[in-house]
Amino acid sequence: MIPVQKQLAEKYEQHSELMQSMANSIGVDMGKAVLRDELRFFPYRDLVFRCTRCTQVEACKGWVAAQDGTATQTPDYCRNKGILDTLRSAV
Repeated sequence: MIPVQKQLAEKYEQHSELMQSMANSIGVDMGKAVLRDELRFFPYRDLVFRCTRCTQVEACKGWVAAQDGTATQTPDYCRNKGILDTLRSAV
């Protein structure tokens, strides 16, 4: 794999995990959302790509790590806040 491709793949994987952790923290099961076709207008990959452009990665990691139950809302800095909050309200 070309080094640039490897870096991009690693960044995508990191942000996929962060986005999944953020979703889990607010009680959203992304797998079920995909199966129920709730992401038809916002494909999972697009949510991850939005996350890769985040400027608050360290804050996100800290926020996710501090959650011990279901959070009541997504942090304001989350680039996917609107989508995740909409999915949460559908649960």
